[in-house]
Amino acid sequence: MAYEKHFTPPPGVQVGAYTAAHDRIYRVFLLLMPVGILLVAVGQLGGAPVWRLGGVALWDLGLLGAAYMLMVWDQRVKQVILGAAVVGVLLQLAALAGDAAVLVPLGAGVAAVGASGIAKKEDFCFNIWQGRMLPWGYAVTVLVFLFGLAQRSPLAGDAVVLLLLYLAASFTWRKLRLPLVVVDGNCS
Repeated sequence: MAYEKHFTPPPGVQVGAYTAAHDRIYRVFLLLMPVGILLVAVGQLGGAPVWRLGGVALWDLGLLGAAYMLMVWDQRVKQVILGAAVVGVLLQLAALAGDAAVLVPLGAGVAAVGASGIAKKEDFCFNIWQGRMLPWGYAVTVLVFLFGLAQRSPLAGDAVVLLLLYLAASFTWRKLRLPLVVVDGNCS
């Protein structure tokens, strides 16, 4: 396929095959993340908590899938990203199940570490500038909600969510426009 870009791992690195199908699935999960943020923005602007909750759930699903499908040469990097994603989502679920509101921003913060890792990896490999900015966007968003600034000043909550939506959507758009990544697992 002409729209695929074949990569060869560095010398001494053994990786399994990463097909165009793997990369397509990864990109679908990446796409769920800004769609989830869009739902959060709609819920935030419209005062609809159900939309916000649905948006967070969709973002979490996208994060877990993208972290699982992520292709990196050093598997330790993937383990940190996937671990942060799983722990962050589990903390958010524990908060909902146990009515422990303090765990929601903590879980979101840990999950944001995983999402930031994905963004930085894409920036490092493909020079997507939004990958440098997204970690800051996630950090500011988590802090605004953690310290209650969004409740005291709804404009602050709206602004950070819209900024995060812009960064995530433009990041994903740039990634989707790149050639599909294909790695032959027989390389050494």
